[in-house]
Amino acid sequence: NTELVAKVGNAYYKDLLTAIEASTPENAAVLLHDTNLTQIELTAENEKDYVLDLNGKTLSFANDKNNGSLTINNGLITCDGSASCISVKRTDAKTEAENHPILNLNNDIYSKATAIKAVHNVEVNVTGKIEVEEWVNAISGLGNPTDKGTIFNITGAEIIARAGTGIYLPNIGTANIIDSKITALLPIGIKSGILNVAIPKPIKPNTPIIIY
Repeated sequence: NTELVAKVGNAYYKDLLTAIEASTPENAAVLLHDTNLTQIELTAENEKDYVLDLNGKTLSFANDKNNGSLTINNGLITCDGSASCISVKRTDAKTEAENHPILNLNNDIYSKATAIKAVHNVEVNVTGKIEVEEWVNAISGLGNPTDKGTIFNITGAEIIARAGTGIYLPNIGTANIIDSKITALLPIGIKSGILNVAIPKPIKPNTPIIIY
């Protein structure tokens, strides 16, 4: 049934957002076939955690915002719009820094525009492949001097931005890059914050890390 886009346990859903909102870390929303969306907006006032299993399928959409946490596994996200593919932000300025939104991406993303934009005090964990086409930032973090800023944990990932920047931190924040490969015109650009890089030995020659 092509009208049913996802399931959670034995419950089937025509609307993916409804399925995601019904998911839990123990019982993921499972995508049943390739799906196109305008956007996903999740608001979790009770700090609920959501899990979406792409089930080897492709999810195409514009952006994603949430106040709890969202985990996406096992598939491909494609974005053709001019806006950021995935945008995650802390929408409540009164939220304590420790109670930040979390986005876990254990899948691949192909985007024409910026693949991931994190705003204010949020955490983004990436383990898959991210590729962007245009002269844009593959991953961009916009922090705030009043909070702890964005936190990026890039582990065992591959980031490709041949005409742009791999990881861009213009404001306060932290980027932890472990055993990952970045192929970009400017692999890393940081104006403010902390950069921690751990790469396999031996270090390959001509692998620039630029901080400005």
